Amino acid sequence: MADIKLYNILEVLLGASENKLKKAYRKLAQECHPDENPNAGDKFKEITRSEVPDVTGDTEVDLQESDSAWGPTSDQRREAYNDSSDEESSHHGPGVCPSRENMTKGENHTIWTHFFLEGFSKYPKLEMILFAFSLVMYLITLLGNSTLIVISILDVRLHTPMYFFLGNLSFMDICYTSSSIPTLLVNLLATEKTIIFSGCVLQMYLSLAMGSTECVLLAMMAYDRYVAICNPLRYSIVMNQRVCVQMAAGSWITGCLTALLETSSALQVPLCGNVIDHFTCEILAMLKLACSTSLLIDMVMLVVSVLLLPIPMLLICISYFFILSTIWKINSAEGRNKAFSTCGAHLTVVVLYYGAALSMYLKPSSASSQETDKVISLLYGVLTPMLNPIIYSLRNKEVKEAAKKFLRRNSPLSET
Repeated sequence: MADIKLYNILEVLLGASENKLKKAYRKLAQECHPDENPNAGDKFKEITRSEVPDVTGDTEVDLQESDSAWGPTSDQRREAYNDSSDEESSHHGPGVCPSRENMTKGENHTIWTHFFLEGFSKYPKLEMILFAFSLVMYLITLLGNSTLIVISILDVRLHTPMYFFLGNLSFMDICYTSSSIPTLLVNLLATEKTIIFSGCVLQMYLSLAMGSTECVLLAMMAYDRYVAICNPLRYSIVMNQRVCVQMAAGSWITGCLTALLETSSALQVPLCGNVIDHFTCEILAMLKLACSTSLLIDMVMLVVSVLLLPIPMLLICISYFFILSTIWKINSAEGRNKAFSTCGAHLTVVVLYYGAALSMYLKPSSASSQETDKVISLLYGVLTPMLNPIIYSLRNKEVKEAAKKFLRRNSPLSET
């Protein structure tokens, strides 16, 4: 197998083919040749001493001997990068050879221009299965949530606070899945699973913003159910249109601002590698590439996690405590079932959402749990948004009737 430092020495992307290695060798050797660049003597010696494939022969660079199709592991890559960076800092003078293809150097740390998403590369036989699963789930998510949004807008009977919040939730699920799943689908079929720096930052921000907004919005929806069941006579007064818009806007603003804070803080951390052991630019996976721990980012993550997980959960639990107490006081079984059906769908979504979120963010971190994190993230990012419209439509007669009316109105058979 080629030396792990070879990629850094030749300034090529990890996983590059033999032809790319040969071209990079020829190009860099020419640019750093003492006749062309007298200040690059040490770099030229480093290139010529490296275990480069024979540029005139057919020596094969075996990149398949490692545990995955990516060659070395993440730890090996980081160690190799650190070693090569130390060597470069001791040998290179100012203005010797061009900067790396996939990185630029700032005054104090490296700014990567590309990132590699390892994803499920360790299991190449499963990639096609995961591609089919993710594609089907993504299409169902788009269809289900889009239909729910359209129905809640067109049917006058659904112009209520509950469906107003549900429309926001559906739009949020579409944005959340669209921020990561298309990239996952492309990378499951691609050989080089790369993403540019700006795309990675945008993906990180959108996933954080949508996830944070959903945490707050679910708490708002729990309060809506509390008012509807515990104070039904004052429901239309308390949950008027102005209040609903303010609650939804507050959820979006809170989620977007906290995501901006987390993303901007993460960008201040210098990274010692560009290989993310995840299928998306997930912030925790990206921070594992940090050269050192940062008290600032730790405090930001802690404060935001407390604001968006325990506090909304506490509000939801308090709301459902009063809801269940009120339902228990209803004498007739039919009345209790009707009251519980109005909040059963929301409670199911809360359990699914927070169950996945807590399993990711409140469990002890370890190297062996990264693959589990990927599976949970995949289910969290694909399965939960897909189930939301199904749960609400199956447990709600109004949505079923509105969907049937919508289908009959738009069916070609209805015109005949």
